[in-house]
Amino acid sequence: MRPCSDQISTNGSYVKLHKRHIGWVLAGATGTQIFSAACIAIFPVIAPQLAAHLGVDPSLIGYQVSILFGTATAMGAFVATIVLRYGGCRAMQWSALAGAAGMAVALAGTLTAIAIASIFIGVSIGLVSAGSAHVCTRFAPLTHRNKVFSIKQTGLPLAWALTALFAPAMAQRWSWQSAVIALMAGNLLCAAALQIVRADWDDDRGAHAPRVPLSEGFMLLWRDKQLRALSASSLCFSVVQSCLSAFTVVMLVRDLGYTPVAAGLTLMVIQIAGICGRLFLGWYADATGLSVRALGRSGLIAAACCFAVAFLNNAWPSVLMMLLFMLFGASIYSWNGVFHALLARLAPEGKVSIAIGGIMIWIYGGVLVGPSLFATIYAQLGQYTTVFGWLALVAAAGWLCTLSARNIDKIKK
Repeated sequence: MRPCSDQISTNGSYVKLHKRHIGWVLAGATGTQIFSAACIAIFPVIAPQLAAHLGVDPSLIGYQVSILFGTATAMGAFVATIVLRYGGCRAMQWSALAGAAGMAVALAGTLTAIAIASIFIGVSIGLVSAGSAHVCTRFAPLTHRNKVFSIKQTGLPLAWALTALFAPAMAQRWSWQSAVIALMAGNLLCAAALQIVRADWDDDRGAHAPRVPLSEGFMLLWRDKQLRALSASSLCFSVVQSCLSAFTVVMLVRDLGYTPVAAGLTLMVIQIAGICGRLFLGWYADATGLSVRALGRSGLIAAACCFAVAFLNNAWPSVLMMLLFMLFGASIYSWNGVFHALLARLAPEGKVSIAIGGIMIWIYGGVLVGPSLFATIYAQLGQYTTVFGWLALVAAAGWLCTLSARNIDKIKK
């Protein structure tokens, strides 16, 4: 790896400048994650208004999320080659451009347009996952990798929080298209800003890098028993996390009588709790070295929260209800950063982007299955809170998967 200009000094300024460089990498990676994730969040957050415009039931948002993550899952087979040939920063730029393209298509305001937009968003989330992980792995100090990845991964809940705060209000005041246009502009600005640092961050790219076999990432994880177990846990956790994100607003409006704006604010609180959970779990994993145990415990808490949601009704005190949602968000959103840091640590030398591509099949596969399954069960039961109760089994299964990989915590970092 060619040393960056801020890594040359030997008179003591090296450390200061190097940390600054890491800060810029984190800012770029997290910012791109935010804009890409906001493209995921926008349709579930404005589901009541968008469904009214389209003349469909809001529960159909589960199928839209599945189209999106079906595309992201397929991208897992290609992202390693893209990152190795063109660089992690370029992948992040293309992610932002794909997100902007998806928003532009969505403005047509038809079911077909929303479906096509979801494909573009799926491409976006696949590219940003591999690209941001690649640049963070290159520059993150080993002793703080859990914190670095946890900070980067706060982009997802932060995007949901910001979208839940602004999008319903914009849709109510103007139109749902106004929120989509604002997000399209943000993605375009993000892509332009990344061009400033692209040459520095992508100095390891190789135009003639060999093409990675489509199944290599998946097989890399499957061949190792412990990585296979952790991958299975990520699938379970992503099922629950995606359902909480996709159906919270609709559940609060339909089952508990919230207004769309109040429901959006509740989702924002859940996402803020998720940010705090990710930061705490990253700190805890670095401080104790118990990364796998941290993942399992967060999944177990999430299972208890799922079970409690099944009993929600209007008789619950609003404060108690909010505390439940905060704990739910903090637990089910906390695992992602530590998990990606574990993957970066355990992947063979030079194969982090390949491992990230492989894990996308598991994580996004969970998101692909989760909302569609949720919508299907809801069609039979007719109660969103009841369906969340059944998700407790999925979260508990994720905890069980981590048990067979706990001895990874004994491996020196």
